[in-house]
Amino acid sequence: MASPKSFEDILKMDFRWPRHGDTAFVIADNPDDNANIASCEFSRLVLMVDGYKRGADLMVAETMQDWRWRDLLVYPIIFNYRHFLELSLKYLLATYGRSVGIDPIWNEHNLTKLWCKFCKLLSA
Repeated sequence: MASPKSFEDILKMDFRWPRHGDTAFVIADNPDDNANIASCEFSRLVLMVDGYKRGADLMVAETMQDWRWRDLLVYPIIFNYRHFLELSLKYLLATYGRSVGIDPIWNEHNLTKLWCKFCKLLSA
């Protein structure tokens, strides 16, 4: 086992920038060590909706257990809940909108615009 390096040793280490052809992710030999990316777009959307919500909930729970995490996690919590809301609105518009003449909106991130479309869906 290699001995731990000092901070100065780490600063002097050669750094290798990514090169063309490098892959960001690899498949582990043991399938249980992999996270599966759903090939079905709708399944992937549902997993993202649930994942962003669960991630935010877990961070909130952590801040409730230890207040020292609050300042560090407040922005990721806000980001995850906001993204959860955006994806939830997109999911609802895509799932139910066509039946009342409302097309899905995939290229919009403005919550106000998505909310207005969702309100039209509800009133239809």
